[in-house]
Amino acid sequence: MTTPARPVAPHSPAPLTWSAASESRAGGPAADSSPSATSSPAHEDWLDRALAALMAGQSAPPGAVIGFSRNGHRQVVVAGSTGPGGRPDQTDSRTTQAGAPATAVDRDTADLDQTSADHPTAPLDRSTAFDLASVSKIFLTCSLLRLIEEAQLSLMDELGQILPRAGWLRSLNLRQLLWHRAGLWEWQPLYLAPATARPQDGQPASYPYPLPASADPDRRARFTVQLAQLVQLPARYPHDQARHYSDLGFMLLGLVVEQVTGLSLSQALAQTVTGPWGLDRTGYGPITAAVAASAWGDTVERAMVASSQPYPPLFPDAGFAWREGLLAGQVSDGNCFHVFGQQAGHAGLFSTVDDLLSLAERLAAPGLTADQPVLASAFQPGPDLGQGLGWRLGRTRRADDREPVRFVYHPGFTGCAVGLWPDRGEAVVMLTNRLLATSPALTSRLWRRVLGAGGWEADLPLEPDAGTDSAPEPDPLRPTDRNRRSA
Repeated sequence: MTTPARPVAPHSPAPLTWSAASESRAGGPAADSSPSATSSPAHEDWLDRALAALMAGQSAPPGAVIGFSRNGHRQVVVAGSTGPGGRPDQTDSRTTQAGAPATAVDRDTADLDQTSADHPTAPLDRSTAFDLASVSKIFLTCSLLRLIEEAQLSLMDELGQILPRAGWLRSLNLRQLLWHRAGLWEWQPLYLAPATARPQDGQPASYPYPLPASADPDRRARFTVQLAQLVQLPARYPHDQARHYSDLGFMLLGLVVEQVTGLSLSQALAQTVTGPWGLDRTGYGPITAAVAASAWGDTVERAMVASSQPYPPLFPDAGFAWREGLLAGQVSDGNCFHVFGQQAGHAGLFSTVDDLLSLAERLAAPGLTADQPVLASAFQPGPDLGQGLGWRLGRTRRADDREPVRFVYHPGFTGCAVGLWPDRGEAVVMLTNRLLATSPALTSRLWRRVLGAGGWEADLPLEPDAGTDSAPEPDPLRPTDRNRRSA
């Protein structure tokens, strides 16, 4: 990869507001004058069943949104609230078209100290944004493939050709990282790593990468630190021998996108994906309005470090300042927040059901393979069962299907998932704040409930997946958690 960074201007987002879509509380679907608005009672029935399945029992999240699209005709059901503390009497709203545009608030100006008092519970609607966690990876995958389409990159490019200080990582290529075959650790708390790689106070950071000279010096320094921290980690598995889902691999891919475009990751995704595709309500945090709470501080990762499960940490907790309180509009992923300034390749994006359906509709459209073969190549099987380029691969079958149908999807730890049926024009989205449930269920289990309610028998070889769903869940009955919830 020798092509220099492109001199491109960042995409300008829409005004910093998030407007609610039209909805009905319990009186049936909202009126819509759009020519594409349709009614499909059969689809409404299964969506209602899916919503009821999510909102039942001790695993019920405070709120949930499910959307389904067939050939651009959408149906969305919504239940519950943005956070804990009781669910308003808004058990169901159903609409057929997208709401008004909205964008993420600039991360340098928003208040980062969110607590439950700062974020009172409010009814969900289809304009509410959710912390996508690992669903962010599909946006980064699309960005990389767009750069490959434009001959800025190749799947066989090695990190040493792109990141001059990639160290032992230099022989890894982009395809191996997208396939999760690089042999990297699944996860490590980089924020606990020694600060030896950090620039000394008052000294400029060494930064041999093509960001503009006017780039924020803090971002220049942060890029150097991020790469240095990833390079210092040893391999965990033999290189290119088997799939081992890795957040670290997508952290590296995020740095690749920044390096090649000469932009911040937020600007690069806006330039390559969210801007051109009209996804104006998708962006990195923090955001301050119309957002669902996602977690209680760093509770999950703190438990992972303390228990050494499911991955033994390479760095000890020497009095780290863990986050407390309710996270709403601030990314829940610890590495993304503490190390990457809320912009990372593996996590950090917030989005709405309509933006996610728009993305999935584009990728599920008939003719994508012929019209955009590079994008469609993400859905081709790799050497490991169930893994494509960035996306997970499965099959579904309904009563009217003669044979199993290809299904492409990706889950996120916070309780979100996006799925689509390539070349069939169908897509499904699930958004929840599952970590705030009394007894949280795994994302994979919630996802299977949604698909099962739709009549799909799902063969998903990677669920549950160690990299997404095996982290210990916060126990809401522990005294510390009870105190936090009542604070």
